[in-house]
Amino acid sequence: MCNFKTKHKCNLKVHLLVHEENSEVEIENSEVEMYECETCHFKTKHKRSLKRHLLVHEENSDVEMYKCETCHYKTKRKGDLKKHLLVHRENS
Repeated sequence: MCNFKTKHKCNLKVHLLVHEENSEVEIENSEVEMYECETCHFKTKHKRSLKRHLLVHEENSDVEMYKCETCHYKTKRKGDLKKHLLVHRENS
C-alpha cells in the first residue's frame, strides 16, 4: 500500500488504478480526460491539480517553501505541511 490521501472518493478511485495491472489502459479508455505529468507518473483529471503538482519538480522556483519546525521536512504546499505535522502529533 502507499501513502496516498484524498478528501474525494473519485480521486481515490482513479489513484487505485495505479496499483492494478493494465491501469494505464483503463485510465486511457475512461471518458474522463486525464492530465499527465511528463516527469513522473502523476495523473489527474483537473488541469489545476497538474499545475500545482508541477511545482514539486521545480528546483529554483519563486514559490514559498513551508518548513516543519520539528524536523527537516519542507514542501511547496501548505496543505502538505499540515498533513505532515500530524506525524509529530501521533508520535508524541
